[in-house]
Amino acid sequence: MLLTVMTGQPVSDEAVELLLNQAADDRSRVDILNSEASKKRNVQPTLALSLAQRAIDYAKDIVYTKGMAEALNNAGLARYNLSQYEEALTEISEALHVYTSMGDKTHEASLCMILAGILFRLGRYDKALENLSNALTIREEQGDTQGTASVLSNISNTYQAIGQYDIALEHLLRALELQEEINDKYGIAITANNIGGIYFRLGHTETALQYLQQALSWFRDGKNLFDISKTLCNIGHMYGQLSQFEKALEYQSEALSTAKTLDDQQNVAATITSMGRIYAAQGETATALSYFATALKIMRGIGDKLGELEALRYIGDIYHSKRDHKRALRYYKQGIELAQQIRALNEEATLYECASRSLESLREHENAFLFYKKAASIRNEILASDKQKLIAVMEIRFNIERTAREREIYRLRNVELADAITALQEKSEALASAYHDIEQQQQITAQMNNELEHANQQLQELNNEKNELLGIVTHDVKNLVAGIKLAAEGVRRYKHTKDDPIMQKTAERIINAASDITHLISSLLDVNALETGKITFRPEETNVADIVHGLLESYRPHIENKGQIIHFQHSEAMAFADTTRLREALENIISNAIKYSPLGKEIWITVTRTESMIACSVKDSGQGFTEEDKKNVFQKFTRLSARPTGGESSTGLGLSIAKKLVEGMNGSITLQSQSGEGATFTIKVPCA
Repeated sequence: MLLTVMTGQPVSDEAVELLLNQAADDRSRVDILNSEASKKRNVQPTLALSLAQRAIDYAKDIVYTKGMAEALNNAGLARYNLSQYEEALTEISEALHVYTSMGDKTHEASLCMILAGILFRLGRYDKALENLSNALTIREEQGDTQGTASVLSNISNTYQAIGQYDIALEHLLRALELQEEINDKYGIAITANNIGGIYFRLGHTETALQYLQQALSWFRDGKNLFDISKTLCNIGHMYGQLSQFEKALEYQSEALSTAKTLDDQQNVAATITSMGRIYAAQGETATALSYFATALKIMRGIGDKLGELEALRYIGDIYHSKRDHKRALRYYKQGIELAQQIRALNEEATLYECASRSLESLREHENAFLFYKKAASIRNEILASDKQKLIAVMEIRFNIERTAREREIYRLRNVELADAITALQEKSEALASAYHDIEQQQQITAQMNNELEHANQQLQELNNEKNELLGIVTHDVKNLVAGIKLAAEGVRRYKHTKDDPIMQKTAERIINAASDITHLISSLLDVNALETGKITFRPEETNVADIVHGLLESYRPHIENKGQIIHFQHSEAMAFADTTRLREALENIISNAIKYSPLGKEIWITVTRTESMIACSVKDSGQGFTEEDKKNVFQKFTRLSARPTGGESSTGLGLSIAKKLVEGMNGSITLQSQSGEGATFTIKVPCA
């Protein structure tokens, strides 16, 4: 997630000392140390850390705030490249605090992104998302289109990590749109790379390769050697997945040559590891072993613990394949010890499984079982942690969206406040109104105190329902929709189909259908938010008859297919309600009437006004409800005795949703029915 770039060619150690000796003062020495640490932190992180720590010491002595912030930043990034993530988190957090206290918004946004990258590596996705949200707000306020796109790409990476591919794609497409606006070819290449990554994770390797080849072409145009090397390595890895080994080695060899030119030891080791995997896949175990051993030596030299873990496992796998199980076990155990040191749970579980396999081959069945049991225990720990992370991320996402809405409301209220101040000067009567508002607020407070005890009793039940809904929302449907949407987006953007109007139209239809499903899922989340008091209604003057007319028009094809007859009578019907929520509630009872009425039957809809309420009644010709049905009709997930008459589906959620929505607008919904005699649903909302 954390993208590092070269910042210039570092000078030799002797040259650094010469520059320091020639510096005019300690402030200049801090600047020199920071400059060299910045250049070395990606290729020589241990040396960069040493330089940054010297800069920190100088900056402390002379109280050089800006130099201190830069030194902490360099130290944190060097530690990140050394896999010292907790220490990196501490130093980057300190740097962020310094920049924030200085009022330096540009660096504050950058540090938020770096901090998010470290938190991402530690698996703390909710906190990563919080920092990325802060960075996004700053970039948008600064009008920094390129920076905004970069943050959106990193947000996408966070959602990818928890399997939320539809949300990840949404942020990537927003980033791509911004990059295309400013013709940011480098940014477009990075985004294409990330889109390719989503396709690869979903198993669409061929499509992923198309995006990566496009990104590689843009990187070559810009002579971005660091990104060229990374992308070549990724392409080689994908060809290896397709068993096209000759091509895979061709790309990996070029990646290795480029990484050596940059003296990028981390990517050199990663590429050598990938090449070893290709040779292993071809059965050339001796060559593969040589490559893995070389990679292991480099990883240990630069302090890349995760890379070292990977190399240890692959070496163990080679020896296992050669039936040298004792030697394989030795490497697996080294990996387990290292994984425990750096808290790499996934890797630790995998190594325990590999070790169990070798122990089984050595007929040490009891130890093999113990190792397998340990792997299973770690997997369960990871699963439990992932569930908590998913819930935390979804809650953070809701809070971010709510904060954005509140920020806009606050802005609008400030505009209204200016008008209110002018009006207040002209009308002293506003004082009496304010006093009346205070009295009302006191009454509301008293009522809230009375309801608090009841609300506490419902808390556990509501929390269980929230988790149930989150489980529904994050189930396989979302990934399936994401796959459909990704495939359609690929058809629409792929160069060979851009000029084909039929393919374009088909892709658009698929995308629209996928968006409709996503909207339905979002509606379920809204209901969950409503039940937990986290949704806001926006009442306004709205015409109920017009809403019904619109709904009947949208259902006309279905009505005509079933040969049904609609009788619609209405009078003046202006209500004070949230138009969108009222439409959702009315749509539910009207669609139910169509769904449960037999072919060729009649449906009666009336909209009337009383002194204080607007009522919409819908009477169908269906099977009606039993007494038992009527007790449960507004409960969630209820399966009633009546069945749709045209093969339509029913989730058991609709009427419970409608009831919550109507009650949220100070209205009511009622049912009158006898079994075998149809049903009449009536929704009442306040008059305008």
